[in-house]
Parts: sequence; C-alpha cells; structure tokens
Amino acid sequence: MLWVIFFLTIFVNGFFLTKIFFKHAPRLVSIALVFPLGSFFSVSLLYFLTSYLIRNIDLSFFAYTLFLLLFYAVYIKTMPRLLVNINFFLTKEWIFIVLLFLFSWFIFQKSFSYDPIKSEFLISSNVYADFGIHIPYIRSFSLGNNFPADIPVYGNSNLFYHFMTDFYAGVLEHFGLRIDYAINSISAFAFTSLLLIIYSISVLLFANKYVGLLSIILFTSSGGFTLLEFLKQQSSFRSIISSFWHNTIYFSSGPLGGNTIAIYWSLNTFLNQRHLVFGLIFLLIILYLLISAKKTIAYSSSILITLLGIGLLWWNSALFVALIIILGGFTLFFPHLRKNLIIILSSLFLFGFLPFFLFVPHGLKGSIIINPGFLLANNFTLQKFLLFWQWNIGILLWLFLLGFFFGNTRQRKLFLIFLGLFIIPNIFQLSRDIINNHKIINAFLICMSMFGAYALVRLYKWSIWGKVITIIICLVLGLTGLLNILVIKNDVYTAINDYPSNKLMTWSVKNLPSNTLIFTNGEIYDPMTLIGKKIILGRVYYLVSYGGDVEKRFEEKIVLLKASDSKSLKEVIKKYNITYAVLYKNDFAKNPYEVNWEYYKKNFPIIYEDESGSVYKLN
Repeated sequence: MLWVIFFLTIFVNGFFLTKIFFKHAPRLVSIALVFPLGSFFSVSLLYFLTSYLIRNIDLSFFAYTLFLLLFYAVYIKTMPRLLVNINFFLTKEWIFIVLLFLFSWFIFQKSFSYDPIKSEFLISSNVYADFGIHIPYIRSFSLGNNFPADIPVYGNSNLFYHFMTDFYAGVLEHFGLRIDYAINSISAFAFTSLLLIIYSISVLLFANKYVGLLSIILFTSSGGFTLLEFLKQQSSFRSIISSFWHNTIYFSSGPLGGNTIAIYWSLNTFLNQRHLVFGLIFLLIILYLLISAKKTIAYSSSILITLLGIGLLWWNSALFVALIIILGGFTLFFPHLRKNLIIILSSLFLFGFLPFFLFVPHGLKGSIIINPGFLLANNFTLQKFLLFWQWNIGILLWLFLLGFFFGNTRQRKLFLIFLGLFIIPNIFQLSRDIINNHKIINAFLICMSMFGAYALVRLYKWSIWGKVITIIICLVLGLTGLLNILVIKNDVYTAINDYPSNKLMTWSVKNLPSNTLIFTNGEIYDPMTLIGKKIILGRVYYLVSYGGDVEKRFEEKIVLLKASDSKSLKEVIKKYNITYAVLYKNDFAKNPYEVNWEYYKKNFPIIYEDESGSVYKLN
C-alpha cells in the first residue's frame, strides 16, 4: 500500500510548504494550498528523479522517501508545532470544504470509473476522446517505463506533452491504487483546491465572503445562453422539467449555427483535461501572491512564483503564456512591484522557458502566429466575433463590465490585466491547434467571474429592484449550471476491456518489454497502449497539437499494414527499431485498417496467438 505513504508525504510536504510560504494567510487559504503545493513538490521531484537520475520508479520512490525522512529529521524541532497545529483543519470551514469535495468527487467519478469484476474501463461519452490518450499515458508510467516521458500513441517521437497529472495518477496506480481512484482522487482534491482558491482570491480582492461564494457559482455555472437554447427546443411546458432532469447533451447551437456555444466553458473541459485543473491552481496561487503583495513582493514569494512558473511548463504549458500576460500586466500597472517582477520574469526566461525551449523536444516551431477570432479564425468578422462571445459568455459579459464600473482604481487595474487573458488568445494562435487557446480564456473567465460576483453583490445592495434583478440573474445562471451538471449525471458509459479480462493483453503485459516500440493495427484505445506499451501510431487526431511529421508517420504505418513492398516495410522497421507487431482480429479493438495477414504469417514468426490477435517477432 505504498500509495498511502505517497499520499501522506504529499499532505505533509504541502503542510510544511504552506507554513513556509503562507505564514500569515487566512486559514482557508492555507487549507486550500496544502494539496496543490504538496503535489507540485512531490510529483515533480519524483518524476525528475526517475527520468534523469535513477531511471527506476521504485528506486526513485525509495530515494524520495529517504530524502524526506532526512529532511524532516534535520527540522525535527518544527515538527511538534506542526502536529499541534493539526487543529488547523478542525474548523467550522470543514463543512464548506467537504461539500466542495463531494461535488468534485461526484463529477470526476461520474466521468471515469472501473468495473473490477469485468476488468473494464467505464468511460463516459463526453470524455471518450480525451481519455483515449490519458489512459495510455497513465499506464505508460504505472505498467510501462516511459521515462523520460514520450507520447505512447506516437512512440519514439521525442515530443513533449504536459503529462505530469497522468504521471501523478500512474505513480498511485503503480503503488497499488486502482486507476480510477488514482486519477479521480487527485482530480477531486485539486478541483476542491481550485474552488477554494477562487473563493479566497475573491475575498482578498473585494473583502466580501458573498463575492467569494458567488465567484464559485459563476465559475461552475458556465454562463452562456445554453438555457435559452434548451428552452427553444422544448415543445411544451410539460416537457421542460422532464427534459431538463434527463438532459444528456451540451447545447452548442446559436445564431451562427452549430458550435456557437463552445463546450470549453463547461465543467466538461475539466473532466477531460485534469492537467488544466492543476495548471490553473498554480496560476491562481501566483495571482494570490501578487494581489496580496503590498509595497514589495517578499523574497520567499518571489521564489515560489518562479518555481511554480517553471512548473507550469511541465504541468500545463499553455498557462505559462497566461502567467506571462499576468506578470506583464502587473509590471505595467503596479510600478512599486516592477523591480521584483522584472527579476521574476528574467528568472522564468533563463531557468524556465529557455531550457525548456532549447532542450525539451516539442512542436512549437511555426505554431505561434497572428490568427484573430479564436474558433472563428476561418470565418472572422467583427460582427460575428461580438455575437460569438455574447452567446458564449451570456449575461456574465455585462456583469463583468458592471464589476469594472463598481470597482476602485486597484480593482480596475486588475480587470485590465485579466482582460489581456482574453485579448491575446483572440489575436494570436499560440500552438499548432488554435483550440488550445481556450485554456488561457478559461483563466480569463475564472478571474472575471470574481468581478461578476462583485457586481451582483453591489447590485443586490442598490435597491429593491437591484435585489429582484440579482435573484433573477442568479436563478438563470444556477439553472444553466445545473443543466450542464445534469449532462454529467445522465451520461452513458462505454466499456473498454482491460488486461485482466483479455488473454492477449495479459500475455503482452508479462512478455513484451516496456521500452520497445510496437506496430499495431489499432487506433483509439489500442490495447497495447492500455497496458503501457508504445506504438508507432495511434489515433491521428491526438497528434495535431504535438508536432512532428504525422503525415509521414501515417504513410509509414500504411506501408506496414499493406506489406506490399517488402523493401519499404523493412526500412520502416529498421528506422524505428520496431520489435513486435501485434495485430488484432475481428472486432476485439477498433482497427479500421486492413492488414496483409498472409505476408506476416509467411515472413515473421508468431510468438503468441489467440482469438483476440497475433503477436509477431519482427527483429
């Protein structure tokens, strides 16, 4: 049960780091930061030990544990104080925290679970596509030996993808925690922390607890005119309640046609992209430190901002851009912090971005371009742009502006800084796939939800009509959020076989080396990737934003599938040093490509075969 020990070290480390960096923070802030800070330190350290020093996860965990024991032994004098302060958690806020955690656990567990009796992954329809890459990543760490990390469905590409959250889950599964409990537990803890940090920053900025609570509601409600679209599709008043409660879809239509309302502003984004939750937490921790800085940024805070900023490159690199926008904005609007911020920005460039760009393989080249309009980039006009965002943000757009109007000078400066998180991704394409810009806009919506919440509180205090308007707005937004949450409740599962229930996969786990590259005729949820192996090419859809010559790799996979040119086939095998071919039969796995079975049977020895497929030794 090593996963219990690992979890324990995460919370102990987080508690210790909170005591160092947030000595004078409110109690709820300290509670919110224990898990993310502990995770950031522990998971990052374990990954770099395994990838670049020890090259074995078990030995790395031993070294990690030994280091912590020695460290805390040196600082043993502080330990009694830490233990006494365990009462720190036994406060009236625990009800609030537990409710947030139960909500978080519900939404994550509903999207991905596991049937231990049938040994099947249970994957909801709305996360089906994304988990086709996350499960292979998790398994490449828990069952495989993917160190340093490579893309399992695009083996030996040496390209980078923010994988630290999948590594986190992989470590927990490797040490004995079932895969769904592993990814869902860290996701639920992280999302709870995210909600608490949103609450804390709102209270810090506007000195009002109701603003904090409303900020959480506005963030989870998603905004937009999805409720209006739902009502438009109902044939009668009697059908509304039943259709509402049994809703299974995210409404995306609007005046510009389908997908006018993007799904990226709903909770579904965080169910699919668990790494985005951690990235947003680290970004908001930095934001909290910047907002709470008075005359200068404390030395300890500068160190933490720099470390978290560098960490963003590994946990969710898109949000590193959001961090630079925020730091640049603070440098511009808060001259008394300018000296500290220039040092921090310089440190992030020298010790973060520059090494990452020079030494970490990725597909950034030529991907940052001017391409205005975000999802309207191919059909951009000013009128469509304004209509698109009005339909996506809905009434929140006007609440944001009202919050700016009610704000003081300092708050308005922050509003303008946050506005950069909207402007930049609507002008530039910041990766190979413009859709990835949504991560920065997600950060914008979180920050702006605080201003929207402030506007509601001020509006409520204005007059009796203000109270009526506020209640109506909250009711509409609450129903919008509930409509989207009910999609999660009512979602249907797809069952995917795992290795304990399949002979081919079980044999392959035990007999195929983890560091070899395998050719298969699979696509999404390729069985070899579900047991931690690397394949030459999986679903091409995943590789749009990774970089690399995907078209060339696909052509080479076709050469292997058709096997019509023996010379070309052998050249591809030699080029990638492909050791095995695992070819699936019938409908065992999604295998939309035809295979030249006769060629493989005649030219390569079969080392295993059953009703699911055959394994050939290629070299």
